[in-house]
Amino acid sequence: MESDDLPLDDLFVVLLHKKIMHKTGSTRRQARKYYTDQYLRTGVIPKPLRLAENGILEGRKCSGRTRVIPEKVADRFADMVKASSDPDNDQFVFLPKDGRTIKNYHAWLEEEFKRPLSLPALRRLVQVDGCRFRYFKIRCGDQWEKPQVIEFFDTGSRYMLTLDACFSESSADAVMVFSKFLLSTPFPLKTICLRPDNAKGFLNLKRAIKALNLKHSTPDGFFMQPDFTRVNAPKDKVHLESSHRSLHHFEMRIIKFFEDRIVKTEPGYIFKKSRREKIAITLLDIDLEGLRNSGLIEAYRKEHNENKHAFSVNGRRVAWVPAEKLKEGLPEGRCFSIQPEEVKDFCKYGYDKAKATVSKKGTITIHRSEHTWPGSNRISSAA
Repeated sequence: MESDDLPLDDLFVVLLHKKIMHKTGSTRRQARKYYTDQYLRTGVIPKPLRLAENGILEGRKCSGRTRVIPEKVADRFADMVKASSDPDNDQFVFLPKDGRTIKNYHAWLEEEFKRPLSLPALRRLVQVDGCRFRYFKIRCGDQWEKPQVIEFFDTGSRYMLTLDACFSESSADAVMVFSKFLLSTPFPLKTICLRPDNAKGFLNLKRAIKALNLKHSTPDGFFMQPDFTRVNAPKDKVHLESSHRSLHHFEMRIIKFFEDRIVKTEPGYIFKKSRREKIAITLLDIDLEGLRNSGLIEAYRKEHNENKHAFSVNGRRVAWVPAEKLKEGLPEGRCFSIQPEEVKDFCKYGYDKAKATVSKKGTITIHRSEHTWPGSNRISSAA
């Protein structure tokens, strides 16, 4: 029997089946209810179901709208993915497997075409598998080293307060970024809980935090309470760990930005679920100051803070803009800022403490090595 010979109700059932037969779960149930309600309310078979009768099932065609992603952009996206997978293709910078993520290509396409593009629509074109870890090396003197970042992150608003690059998590680097955090952040007049990692360099912040509280702490007012994580307990700072995964994706955009400074790639390894996986590490002919002065680190921080993200709160998925959330949480008229002269002496807390003994002859023993003090006679006589 031809479809035109069917009663209207039966024809609606047949066309509805064609429309939703490839859907599953809640998507299928919602589509069934949507079209059924339309049919019961109007008595007319909806246009998308009539188009489904002719094999047209794509939603935008059904509504007469144009494609979200123009064909020119889609073709460039495909070429970009292919070229970035081939080290011999000069149409785009070569990227390791872990760096070929939709979010990275999305940023490059928006930059190239000078227009905003829909990230969900882009995901429907090519699904790219990627890893959370990405690595590159830059010059450190005569050697190649992997840069690191130290990040201060507000748990409540998910606002990235401070982000800076360095080569290690030493005491000096920790104090340097801590000082930047103090100078760039308004503090409410209440207890602030600071949870640093349990690395040796961060443990040295206890002295700087104590000095800060001696200067600014007041009853029922400001107080910075150090709450260090446990050793080998990443769950103690799970929000920051999640932020770091996005930062690893951003490393690919750094490689693309400095593509004219690429020296070579070398093999490397990462561990995923206790399994070793081979990756490509890109060597960039820049130093730490070149990375900082490029503005990429600050651009990443700004991009994170001023765009909406989905976060998990008490088991529920909620979306907000971190900058707006932070502003809402700061009590109006009850905040203060720390001045540069108040942290200029914090650099002394960047030096590691080491035990030393001085003999009566003026010999200093430190780290099991002996050193003779030039004024040993005067020290002995004074003693």
